[in-house]
Amino acid sequence: MKRFSGIEEWLDLVKNAELVITNSYHGLSFAINFHKKFSVYWLTNSPQSNTRIKSLLSQIDVQDYEEGMICNPKWEKVEQNLDKLLSVRTYYKNAGFVD
Repeated sequence: MKRFSGIEEWLDLVKNAELVITNSYHGLSFAINFHKKFSVYWLTNSPQSNTRIKSLLSQIDVQDYEEGMICNPKWEKVEQNLDKLLSVRTYYKNAGFVD
C-alpha cells in the first residue's frame, strides 16, 4: 500500500504512468488530461460517481466502454471534443447562464 504525501505526488504519478487504473471521476479526468491509457472500474456503492464517469466517457466519444477495458482513445479526437465542450460552457458562462 502506498501513502501519498500530497496532491503533487499523486499528480506526478498519474502524469508519469503508462496506464491509469481508477474508479474515480478525478482519476479518469487527470488520465485524460495527461493523455494516458486508462481502465475504469465502477463503484458498487456510488451510482452517482459512475454516472459522472460514464458521462465523461461519452463526452470524449468513448460510448462503448466496458468496465476494466484498457482504453487508449485517439487523443486528437478527444481534444476536439473537449474544445467543443469548453466553447459551449464559455458561451453559456458569458451569457450569464452558469457560474
